[in-house]
Amino acid sequence: MGLVMFFGCSFITFGPAFALFIFTVTDSPVRVIILVVGASLWLVSLLLSSLLWYALVSLCNGSNPNLQLHLLATGAAVAVLIQETFRAASYKLLRFFSQKKTHAGLASFVGKGGPPLSLQQKAFVSGLAFGLMSSYFSFANILSLSLGPGIVGIHGESSHFFITSALQSMMQFFLQICWSVQLFSACERASWARGGAVVLTHLLSCGLSFLNPRYYASLLLQSVLVVAVVIWAWVEAGGRGCPGWLGVGDQPLTKVETVQYSALRSPVEQ
Repeated sequence: MGLVMFFGCSFITFGPAFALFIFTVTDSPVRVIILVVGASLWLVSLLLSSLLWYALVSLCNGSNPNLQLHLLATGAAVAVLIQETFRAASYKLLRFFSQKKTHAGLASFVGKGGPPLSLQQKAFVSGLAFGLMSSYFSFANILSLSLGPGIVGIHGESSHFFITSALQSMMQFFLQICWSVQLFSACERASWARGGAVVLTHLLSCGLSFLNPRYYASLLLQSVLVVAVVIWAWVEAGGRGCPGWLGVGDQPLTKVETVQYSALRSPVEQ
């Protein structure tokens, strides 16, 4: 039973991530490099968050349960802010190397040319890196426990712990991709309102995890948040069918190719 749970939860959490990585990243060495850079930035943000958490726990008395809860909430909020700061740093870094000559030289170095990546493509790959690392570090330890020994729920706890954790990690993966698309768009448009909304939705997603072990409430609200954020990211990327009052058609981030073609792949050169 433990082995079945292990593979089932693994496929739920990492299946979509692996599929997107195979079909949208592996055919382009430049995208692989952007993926590695994004993953490295996420790891640095995790390191800083861990150091901050260690300092908070060391300076405060951890024997008080209420104090522990407040410390956890504060640490989680600060970790979100650090992560979004490094997401913005990834935009600045990719923007710095977005000149055509730089891209051409990099493509020539890795042995494959092609048109420069659009802003949406860079945001997607960077978000994919953030999502992969976030899902792995949030679920790997839980996944290892599914192999046993012991059975979840034997002392009255919820027997849905593993499956709900897998679903939440999968939703976090998709949220990370959407947040990168939205934040890159906010930075490109110099919109503090959009950037603040990304931070607020990330804080909201993090706060919903405190509803556990009331998994039905946390999963339902998290699902609603995912749908809303995905629609918002679709609009920010200039997807088809966006209403005119949203202003996407009036101020496109790049050329009209972002609407005519998928944001995951460059248009075919004629």
